[in-house]
Amino acid sequence: AVIATDPRVQNAQERLEHESRYRVKTKEGIGFEKLEGTRIAQEKLQLEDDAALAADEMASSIWKDNYRGRQMEFFARRDQIVNDFGLKFGKDKAGVNAAIDAYFSINGEDFKNLMTGGVDWDRFFAARDATLEGLSSTNLQLVKSYLRRYDTPTVTAFRKAQSDLDEYWAIEDLVWSRLRENEEFNPYLNLNDYLLNKMQSLADSGVPLEEVSRTLSRLDIVNKVTSMVSKLRNRYRLTHPDADALLGKWYGLSPVRPTKPVCQVGDSMQTVDAPPEYVRYRDTGCDLHSACLTCPLPVCKEELSHGSRAINARMRGLQIGLLVSEGHSVRWIAQVMGVTTRSIYKSMALGKSSELNSLTDRPKRDMLTVVARSVATNGR
Repeated sequence: AVIATDPRVQNAQERLEHESRYRVKTKEGIGFEKLEGTRIAQEKLQLEDDAALAADEMASSIWKDNYRGRQMEFFARRDQIVNDFGLKFGKDKAGVNAAIDAYFSINGEDFKNLMTGGVDWDRFFAARDATLEGLSSTNLQLVKSYLRRYDTPTVTAFRKAQSDLDEYWAIEDLVWSRLRENEEFNPYLNLNDYLLNKMQSLADSGVPLEEVSRTLSRLDIVNKVTSMVSKLRNRYRLTHPDADALLGKWYGLSPVRPTKPVCQVGDSMQTVDAPPEYVRYRDTGCDLHSACLTCPLPVCKEELSHGSRAINARMRGLQIGLLVSEGHSVRWIAQVMGVTTRSIYKSMALGKSSELNSLTDRPKRDMLTVVARSVATNGR
């Protein structure tokens, strides 16, 4: 208080205010003011949307659309401001300036999802964040502080949710990476790249544009990837309740519900009673295995690109091997599965011991036993 009332301090403050009031503003200064004004106006709108979302007066899908729309609007204005005023972020921060320019240069139109016709926002944001990976930790923090200084608490929570759901979204990439073992798909990093190439080929051959989309949607690979991704994501949600809750909150998905497991016995599919921990690991509707006793995710990862009878037989061998390790006789297992003892021995030969030893999770082995006993007890 003493310092603030000192005449010398007051005179200095008045001098600074006078100089600031009458100082000639540069183009860069005007540009930065416009840039900040855009962000401040958007922050006000964002806070209004946040309040509506919290009060259940706005659907999460509309909240996301508004948020992303404001992001794109800011990018467009920012580009115009840079062009008009030649903004620089400081000569001593050339790396930071280049990173910010690269960050804003990512165009949503370059990430069209050919399946939906809209922007693949997950790939868009991932590509945008990738432009910052080359920065040092200090500069990265500087850039993030600049880009996100007007983030509201709700936006911050949304950003964190996207990070927490990385594994869930990556399932599609996992499926495609397995399919890339096929020479036809190997050159393409993802399904969208493959479809873009197909689309160009169809267009070059004279196929009408409206027919191209219908042709692409009917491709076997599209149906295969869609089916696999749907099943694996459903199972991921069953085993990751926190991720399931985030998907419900931010994407409006209904909570996933475990289904009663179905086992193949002979030529018929029959439901069996099993404890919740079995259902938790159960792949609902899995069509990769001839004997649906269990389907732990690491195993499915290995055979996503196959699905052949040989692979199914090898997996059946692993399942039989686990039952044998629990002390069940070959005759009993054959009776339960509705096959001959000879086929049991043959299946066991296809199950590699190294793979069998890797499945050491006791609950999963217990699940196999519970299901098999249930089938036998009920005379199935």
